[in-house]
Amino acid sequence: MPKLTPAPTVEAAFAEHRAAIRALLVQATRDEIATRYQASLRLLLLKRNPEKYGNQALERVAEDLGLGPATLHRYSAVAEAWPGHDIHDVLARTGGSAAFSWSHLVLLTRAPSVAVRQELTDACIREGWSVRELGDRLQALTAQAPSEG
Repeated sequence: MPKLTPAPTVEAAFAEHRAAIRALLVQATRDEIATRYQASLRLLLLKRNPEKYGNQALERVAEDLGLGPATLHRYSAVAEAWPGHDIHDVLARTGGSAAFSWSHLVLLTRAPSVAVRQELTDACIREGWSVRELGDRLQALTAQAPSEG
């Protein structure tokens, strides 16, 4: 006679569902970032080739998509800030966190240098900063920077 395995407890079943949901959200976040990054590369191509696509290429795409031009300029800024291999490194380092999002990448383009951007990216991933917390950190850095003049 086969052994009957006891039914999982409600708490065990809950933990299993929670783990599956977390994994799905992490994958969704990575997929979203990767998809938006692919769009950002195409936008950067349009932006860098005005002789071929015109000076207003991003504006034309924005109008066609019903988006604001500033949104598409932010997208292209992400592609400029992270060459392809760098973005894949960032995604790999996010590990099991769904907390790091496209909005983090957009904000990180405002870092005053590549070194600062890298430090902030590392801290953001390591410490799980929200977009708001990252924005506050960037604003504090900007306030500390000596003004040019």
